[in-house]
Amino acid sequence: MPAQIQKLFTKLLKWRYKNISNKTFTHILAVVVGLLAGLASVTLKNLTYYIQSSLEGGIVFSSNQLYFILPIIGLALVFLYVKFVHKEKLEHAKKRVGHEKLILDFENKQGKLLISGMVLDLGGIAKGYTADRMLEILKSNKITRVLIDAGGDLLAGDAPRGKRGWKIDIGGRKHPDLPSIILSNKAVATSGDMEQSITFNGKTYSHLIHPKSGIGLTTQSQVSVIAPTCMHADSLASATLVLGKAKGIKFLKSKPLVKGYHVQKISDNVILTKTHD
Repeated sequence: MPAQIQKLFTKLLKWRYKNISNKTFTHILAVVVGLLAGLASVTLKNLTYYIQSSLEGGIVFSSNQLYFILPIIGLALVFLYVKFVHKEKLEHAKKRVGHEKLILDFENKQGKLLISGMVLDLGGIAKGYTADRMLEILKSNKITRVLIDAGGDLLAGDAPRGKRGWKIDIGGRKHPDLPSIILSNKAVATSGDMEQSITFNGKTYSHLIHPKSGIGLTTQSQVSVIAPTCMHADSLASATLVLGKAKGIKFLKSKPLVKGYHVQKISDNVILTKTHD
């Protein structure tokens, strides 16, 4: 998409969000969809007439019979937009992915993004880091027997009285057949699409985006990682999932003081692979 058209489109979007509420915008969309449906029915009617006239020995063109071309042109434009413009947007986004496009200045505590339009998303480590800081504060106040749940990332302090540790079910409520683990002064984080996914045209896509393809993962897997800190567990779980089963397991085995569980759903079967005995 040319830069000028892209700027114009961006301005229109900003104007829409500033001046039109979501409710009003939904009503407008409903009207547009209704008009398109009407045009589709008119197109079908006149296309039928066109074919019938051809078979009967000739076509009689008139202003009443030519306007069915307009909605066909509209549908063609929609097709071209989906095929080329959306693809262009995806390629535009993929060019702005990659750690090599980020330069960190540790001395001045600064970072620089090398390509315009890039943003940093700390979703893969922020929850874990927050949990680690929470545990530090609690321990500084002599509160050590705790279990911190940071949106599914779990950080365990000292074990409850009379127990070896905190019991964690890595399969959750939906997969009680998967093993439980006992934690104390360690963290476990789970990443995957067994619980968060969408099925489109018979294919299941994860909420996690693969950086090379730009679309959601399709493996229907999850990875649970046990590590000394919650930030490490959080980041390693997401990275391992993107790497895939074989490379992911090998990657975790190379990390000291780290254990992992890879779970994959194939049809109705759930397959568990551990990085340790």
